[in-house]
Amino acid sequence: MLEACEDGELDTVATLISSGANVNTTDPTVSKKVPEKGIDCHMESFLKDGASPLMIAALAGNYELIDLLLQHHAKINHQDSVSCSFLRSFVH
Repeated sequence: MLEACEDGELDTVATLISSGANVNTTDPTVSKKVPEKGIDCHMESFLKDGASPLMIAALAGNYELIDLLLQHHAKINHQDSVSCSFLRSFVH
């Protein structure tokens, strides 16, 4: 789920949700592309700190993905280990 959100893959996220994937997962091991993609250290640390798929979509400014996740009850009040939230990610 996190990897698909990183990549902005709306169809993949929709398929994962249909298959029962947790829209609130914060497991960073799900995202294996971070080092390979050369994402800046902010995103890498963001994932390690417990970012949710909604937070990743917000950081990327992916409104379609945000909408999809919210339609499936993504938690807007989730905070990672450094107290970052969806709203803070969105305005970052």
